[in-house]
Amino acid sequence: MAGVKEPKLTADTPPAFFDGRQAPLVSKVNAALNIIRYALITLACLPVQLLLRWLAPRRVWEPFVCWYHACILAALGVQLVVLGTQVRTRPTLFVANHNSYLDIEVLGAFIPGSFVAMEQVGTWPLFGLLSRLQETVFIDRRTKSIAQQQAQLTQRFDAKQNLIIFPEGSSYTGTHLMPFRSSLLAVAKHEVEGQPILIQPVSVTFARLDGLPISRGMRTFYSWYGQTPLAPHMLGTAGLGRLQVVVEWHPPKTLANFDGSRKHLTAYCETAIKAGMARARTR
Repeated sequence: MAGVKEPKLTADTPPAFFDGRQAPLVSKVNAALNIIRYALITLACLPVQLLLRWLAPRRVWEPFVCWYHACILAALGVQLVVLGTQVRTRPTLFVANHNSYLDIEVLGAFIPGSFVAMEQVGTWPLFGLLSRLQETVFIDRRTKSIAQQQAQLTQRFDAKQNLIIFPEGSSYTGTHLMPFRSSLLAVAKHEVEGQPILIQPVSVTFARLDGLPISRGMRTFYSWYGQTPLAPHMLGTAGLGRLQVVVEWHPPKTLANFDGSRKHLTAYCETAIKAGMARARTR
């Protein structure tokens, strides 16, 4: 359109929320209502979760955390489509792609377990508290800390807990996967009571918006990456329409399935998740 300056997509900042007619896609009213619902649910559940963490064992407060995440998704109008079968019989390392903060709500609604996250997440206002309440494992990327990080992860599995990791190391535009880091799967060699740890890939795909497929350009509106300020991005995401997320559980494997090769195991997870994302976008 002549005289109209098109929004620019950079490597660090998602584009403005505009459609082809230059009309805002974000409803400020819906954004405000969704944020209010999120705040009310969180404020109501936070003291209960604190009390449960203080008085009750993990097997009691973990289901409450899953229920909290499910309530948040329902309040935000997120519809979940589930494919495949989730492992529930033994301690499992769940390996997922990383779109944005919404991945935490989606996976948290299904998996009674803890996330593995960058150490700075623990310092964030509110979200840091919520992550600590869920006993998130905080790691840094310095080489000298790898042994200590692995010890943290093995301790969790010895306690028969599930863990969730994002081997991309960071979220991105949502248009494609970043290369998976095999070092994050080094814990796969550990055994719990003589049994190897199961590794289950799970793909999380933001597939449809108000019933229509989300285009390649629109995926960046949900992905939080680079230097994008968190609060404005959350407001924009909350003001969009009803989101459909496809969650696909892929066949679980152990390191022994790949003759002890961590790189081959990592490649399997990456390939399975990539295929799951492609299926979700074309279904």
